[in-house]
Amino acid sequence: IEPVLAGDEHRIFVQDGRAIFHSTKASPSLIGDGRSSLVELLAALNDTVSREGVSALPLSVLAARNPAEILPAGDRLILPGRRNLSAAGAIEQVSDQPPPALARIAVTAVEALGLRIGAVDMFDLSTARDFSDPVVIEVNGNPGLRTLELAGRTDLIRAIWVSMLNACLDS
Repeated sequence: IEPVLAGDEHRIFVQDGRAIFHSTKASPSLIGDGRSSLVELLAALNDTVSREGVSALPLSVLAARNPAEILPAGDRLILPGRRNLSAAGAIEQVSDQPPPALARIAVTAVEALGLRIGAVDMFDLSTARDFSDPVVIEVNGNPGLRTLELAGRTDLIRAIWVSMLNACLDS
């Protein structure tokens, strides 16, 4: 069981000892259509995540809200919990300039596991959101590039693959 942490969630992608990109993750949310209740919107979201093989979000994510409330069209209700793309999370931003404090931690974590490539997920728990209180929550040894696809960063995808292919050819 993992605790739910309050803070900004970051992912740093590391390849061969270098932090290649940084992304921040957004929480899943319900978007009002002006007709559906919160419980109906949550059910639709849960249908989507279940197709990804992810467990449903509990009704408790609606906190003190009335489940029968109709969210106005276009209004967004942020939900607590998982921020993975497969769990209806989203990507807020992608940058090829990772914050140095997070990059150092990510490179160290990937190297400590003896990996050439990895993605490190971490939370910044600092109240100032200045990366002074980072917590590593996961190191992915087989990270996907879907984040870059969704952000339209084919330049970074190409650079990662070219580097990998060159390393194979040089071996």
